[in-house]
Amino acid sequence: MIASIAPIAKALWRRKAGAALIAAQIALTLAILCNAIGVVADRLEQSGRRSGVLESDLFYLQVLTPGYDDDPFGVQRNAEALLRGVPGVRAATWVNQMPLGQSGTSSGVSNDGAVRFVGAAHYTAGSSLVQSLGLEVVDGRDFQPGEFGTMDLRRTREPPSQTKVIVTRALAERLYPGEPRVVGRAMRLGNDATDPLFEIIGVVDRLVSPWGRVEWLEGDRWGERGFITPIAVNERELYAVRAEPGRRAEVQRAAAERLQQAVPGRILLASHSQEALRDRRYRAERWLAGMLIVVTAALLVMTAAGIVGLASLWVAQRRKQIGVRRALGARRIDIVSHFLIENVLISGAGVAVGLTLAVALNGLLVRWTPLPPLQPAWLAGAALLLPLLGALAVLGPALRAARVSPAEATRSA
Repeated sequence: MIASIAPIAKALWRRKAGAALIAAQIALTLAILCNAIGVVADRLEQSGRRSGVLESDLFYLQVLTPGYDDDPFGVQRNAEALLRGVPGVRAATWVNQMPLGQSGTSSGVSNDGAVRFVGAAHYTAGSSLVQSLGLEVVDGRDFQPGEFGTMDLRRTREPPSQTKVIVTRALAERLYPGEPRVVGRAMRLGNDATDPLFEIIGVVDRLVSPWGRVEWLEGDRWGERGFITPIAVNERELYAVRAEPGRRAEVQRAAAERLQQAVPGRILLASHSQEALRDRRYRAERWLAGMLIVVTAALLVMTAAGIVGLASLWVAQRRKQIGVRRALGARRIDIVSHFLIENVLISGAGVAVGLTLAVALNGLLVRWTPLPPLQPAWLAGAALLLPLLGALAVLGPALRAARVSPAEATRSA
């Protein structure tokens, strides 16, 4: 077999234009395939990643209440009490933003040391957001009732003194890298010495930002850097409600009716489940993943068609040579092997160039986008898939060549 490769390679060199064209197509296909797999895997992993909240039980209501600007915190407290009185409600609170809601607030924070600026989602609530969202506290504790306060944005932007803060695990690791425990440490809201210091009293395992992963929160791989402050502010009326398991739909309807009936003229602006927020946020990612799968599959089909076309052309051009070989005793398996070896040589050259292109292209994507580096398994899989695809594509023309009889080939000369 090895001895037969050299003459086949020499014969292939005489047809180098067609072979180079197919090798280039294989190289380009492999480079695109590897990076498409990376994009698809990243998008699907992102859209399927746990948000840290009890999504199946969670919903939010956004309302507009007459007289809200006159007594915003009184309206918030009354609405929270109404919602907690709805049968099937586990917890409810006013909150400034919802996970994956695509609208909210972020703040720059620091540790008053080497870490000077970290962008993070800034959640703030009038009562326990840990209970309302179903967050998992992995260190420290939740806020106590006496630690909640209010801040009227019309008069000040300074938070109340002695404010506590709960951070996500991702933010804790970024503020204090390598430290096993951050409870009791300080977090500065801003990066100036005059900015307020907060005491970290708890760490939650995960709480995704309102936007998921976004480029402007640099280095936040999953969009999970965030923190919670126990401060109600006079922003929009947004209430996070956690229902008992299995009762979310009925509780959501009852809660919306309760709020509207309690205050004449109150307008329900929005009512969505957390699952609906996830679906809306990641719809584009799933669409992109599906489109890339279709485009990549079409590219593989085109590559296979090119291999079939070239092999069929070579069979038609070499019928006389095939007939001579058959007359000299070549078996059908020998003819098939000849075309398969030719394809392996072409595919091998294409794969070698394609792997280089794939790594180079991924380097650019990693540099300019949040995509992770290519996994060795993806490169190895693509490097095996393309030669296998080529072998399957060339098999049909090779079998047709093997069926050419010596007499028919001689008559066609």
